[in-house]
Amino acid sequence: MFKFISHRKLLKLSIILLVLAVSTQAIDLKGLFKSAFWAGASQFTCFAQNLTEVPANTTDETQEELNIDPVELPANKTEGDIEGLFIKDLKMPKFPKRLYKKFKKLRAIECENTGLEALTDEDFRDLTFLVYVSFPKNKLKMLPGRLFRFTPNLKWVKFHGNSELVNIGFNLFKSLKFIIELNFGGSACTNETVTDSTDLSKTAVSLFSACPPDPEDFKEDMNNMECTYVEKESSKESSKESSKESL
Repeated sequence: MFKFISHRKLLKLSIILLVLAVSTQAIDLKGLFKSAFWAGASQFTCFAQNLTEVPANTTDETQEELNIDPVELPANKTEGDIEGLFIKDLKMPKFPKRLYKKFKKLRAIECENTGLEALTDEDFRDLTFLVYVSFPKNKLKMLPGRLFRFTPNLKWVKFHGNSELVNIGFNLFKSLKFIIELNFGGSACTNETVTDSTDLSKTAVSLFSACPPDPEDFKEDMNNMECTYVEKESSKESSKESSKESL
């Protein structure tokens, strides 16, 4: 015998299915692959020509990941060999997740005029080879303070043309020691382009003044700094205790 399902239950079921449908998208990329000189060296680069959202397999956490068909790649090349990712004038409001799983050698990323709306402090996780990031002419409003925590070797950082950018994370430049170019021209924060690392601290101060950190992001930044301090102090105490015991 069939059971009658109430309107309320049907509504809940519809909402669940809708949420699943929205959250289980991956991105298929078709592109041109060739060596190109940028970011200071010749890079095996993927020049995106088409991006398509497709259903993702929820069992292996592929939501919002970037997929490249192996057939698209040159002979004897894999996703893991790609050093540069260039996406221009293609709609991509969300940045692909977990790039480190497939693109371990990435040294350069450029996403220009893609409608990108946000970056998170997980987007560059374990991409330690990155030296070049460029996101011009997008719709970014805020850059989190821990955005570059996994990328200490960055030399080129470009966010020019993001006219809606109004919040810069407090610790955004903390780990960057090798900056060659910093470009926020045409943003709501500044029109400056810095090509001298000695001017970085001065530029950072002016950026923070013009575009103060988002309150929630600032709070998270401070909490993480406190955790790091506590861990260091705890480590020092442990070392002292070990030294005493050895004596």
